[in-house]
Amino acid sequence: MELKKRTVELANFNCVFGDENEPLLAHFSDVFYPAITSGYDIKYNGNHYTFDNINIFNHPALGYVLTGLFIKQTELEILSQKDPISGKLISTNKSIPSAPFSIFVLLLRNHRLLFFKNQNGSPRTTTLKTICEKMISRYLRKVNLGVDYNSKLPAAHITIIPLPSHSSLKEQFKNLKQINSIVYKITPLNGDENFKSDMTDLLNQVNKLKARDGSWKINKPEDKNKVIEQIEDTRDLALATVRGTTHNGNPIILTPDNYSEKVLVKLPVESSQESIIESMYKIATEHTALLETSENNKNIYFESQDMIQSLMR
Repeated sequence: MELKKRTVELANFNCVFGDENEPLLAHFSDVFYPAITSGYDIKYNGNHYTFDNINIFNHPALGYVLTGLFIKQTELEILSQKDPISGKLISTNKSIPSAPFSIFVLLLRNHRLLFFKNQNGSPRTTTLKTICEKMISRYLRKVNLGVDYNSKLPAAHITIIPLPSHSSLKEQFKNLKQINSIVYKITPLNGDENFKSDMTDLLNQVNKLKARDGSWKINKPEDKNKVIEQIEDTRDLALATVRGTTHNGNPIILTPDNYSEKVLVKLPVESSQESIIESMYKIATEHTALLETSENNKNIYFESQDMIQSLMR
């Protein structure tokens, strides 16, 4: 059986609703879940995106989880190819329908996300954020039509924050001769209590002003180890972008994609959705950062279990 190395990305799925930044589970049954199971086809950047096989399971170690397929319907354009007989390059004008997909597992007790891209061209987490927001917006236009303003269901604001990898951060920072700046983009928390971060006061100001997000810039920090520690401590709160100079004098920009936590798995080429999800469960049960749940999120999750169970098929 041919095995292929695949990557599972780990992230924090930060979804809040309305001006009060209500957490995901506050509007899971009346907004989020019906929107992503609506069957809507969202056109974005020339492609069509849909969700399929959305399910809720009660995992013995992870609690309630939301799983599904995230599909990109596209066309592969072929404008040239090599002639199989002559070996020469020839012009063509063909297009082949294609539907690359990704699989996600969302842990509902702490909104940690595991994301599996099935192939090159599969949709990314950045696209997942955009399509979820667009799908929710379309759903809200329908259900809020003719509803009194004060009774309208609230809009969603989603940020997907990749979990940082300590080893990747150390490796990336080896290339830096100097850090010119760090910019933290801060987003409202999804029911979390951020005990570690020095940015709690700034987050409180973002919430006080009813802003969607905020940013904090630090210029020319010299202690690389402390910078790494700070990025790790703010993993549930902020997206950190580092600008610096390499030892060769070249400018470099490090974004969360450069240092995010990714787990390699070996799976058969034609693995089923179920077997892939099982492998993702295994990763989740063995990864400490995916199991951490704040006390506030534990309370929200406990109060929401009957609601979640009512949605199970």
